Amino acid sequence: MSGKVRDYSKLAKDILEAVVGEENVIGATRCATRLRLVLKRSNSKAKEKVASMPGVITVVENSDQFQVVR
Repeated sequence: MSGKVRDYSKLAKDILEAVVGEENVIGATRCATRLRLVLKRSNSKAKEKVASMPGVITVVENSDQFQVVR
């Protein structure tokens, strides 16, 4: 669900909450279009929840990465 997002701090907090918190994140990188998270434990509900957030185009899980496309 794309849509405009102005509060990136809130979006970041919402993404962390959806992936079951900061303690579940091993590493994070970003580029112009993606946020890549390496997670300790994958959560199928997190993918759906994050994909529905304003400002997120889709979520791709690839090579142990949880990639948020914006």
